[in-house]
Amino acid sequence: MLTSKYKVASIPPSVFYINGDDHKALRFCFARKDETLIQAAEKLCRI
Repeated sequence: MLTSKYKVASIPPSVFYINGDDHKALRFCFARKDETLIQAAEKLCRI
């Protein structure tokens, strides 16, 4: 839903762990332009 509705993607960091630990966290990748970061933050705040 985040990706399709809000255009923000996330992944669980557990995919990076050998044993698949789940720390109930998400990892976000942000673009390098300030304007893109601001837009992403505004979208996340509306959720």
